[in-house]
Amino acid sequence: MPESQVQHWDPRCLRKRRTREEPYPGLRLTMLETPYLVVGRTAGEWRDAMARLGPQRAGRRCMAYTEWRLTWAYATRAHEQGHAAAEVHVELEVETTLPVWRPPANITFERITEWNTLRRTLACHEEGHGRNGIEAAHALFRSLSALPPQPSAQCVSELASLSAARVVLHYRERDAAHDSRAGA
Repeated sequence: MPESQVQHWDPRCLRKRRTREEPYPGLRLTMLETPYLVVGRTAGEWRDAMARLGPQRAGRRCMAYTEWRLTWAYATRAHEQGHAAAEVHVELEVETTLPVWRPPANITFERITEWNTLRRTLACHEEGHGRNGIEAAHALFRSLSALPPQPSAQCVSELASLSAARVVLHYRERDAAHDSRAGA
């Protein structure tokens, strides 16, 4: 078959993006799911493919991976006691990378069931990381919105940075514990 007629499959075309506003005005979540293609007829071949093609984390390949990123901003307003944070905005982006498999011809129902079980297990684990990110976004929004007034805008900024660092650290530790429980 001439090269011009060969169909190349690009899993990035299946990337899904969902954005939603949360109950708080100023809190926005974006969920991305990025697939990568796995080939093979057996669990061993799938695992080999995932070891070669899976997302990288800390210099090693994973079967699946979820990364969440928080950004935040706020205005500083004059307050009777000095300055306070106002108009808090928190944005969370959660990107989950999961394998997809195109079953070869003549594959058995048992193999398809085996793949579906593996894929569902990976997706459920990654959802736990996504939940940590969502909870972190909510906690950060509440934390920044509840900052007490400070003597200066600089003090508000320092307190906001400290508060954000604590929230992020707490939920990163929860991510690590989630992996530890799963043996990841």
